[in-house]
Amino acid sequence: AKTGDRDAVFDRHEWWRTLTALFLHADAGHLLSNALNGLMVFAAVVSTFGRKRGWTSLAVASVLGNAASVTLNYGTDYQSIGASTAIFAGVGLLCGRAVRQALRVPRRYRLRAFFVPVATGLTVLGLYGAGGVHIDVGAHLTGFIAGLGVGMIAARPAPSRQA
Repeated sequence: AKTGDRDAVFDRHEWWRTLTALFLHADAGHLLSNALNGLMVFAAVVSTFGRKRGWTSLAVASVLGNAASVTLNYGTDYQSIGASTAIFAGVGLLCGRAVRQALRVPRRYRLRAFFVPVATGLTVLGLYGAGGVHIDVGAHLTGFIAGLGVGMIAARPAPSRQA
């Protein structure tokens, strides 16, 4: 059984599979694609959140995304592998942080401050995570949503602008 196997997660209570699924890939092309995209997104997450907070947030959001995807597919023959859930969790983390920072924007500009990062994240999700053969759109979406929530929680408040 593949790591994201819903029978293993639910029926045999093998919850670690929501983490280990991130490290298995179908072939060299799948691994290379995830590695190159992950390199860019993970570097942005770590430089934005810091090393410890960034990797921890990324791990939590990725596992939550995989768990949500397996849950939504319960009762089917769903199986999932690959780090793309983590990549889209990273995009969600960055968007979630931007949304959190938008809370500090003056009220009249707040809608725009919320809209831009969320629209950007959804555009990236749509362009790179929602098409093609053997693409797990559900895992990409749940990774993004989990990252958005974790990013809002994990983001440090913006420093005050006092001179």
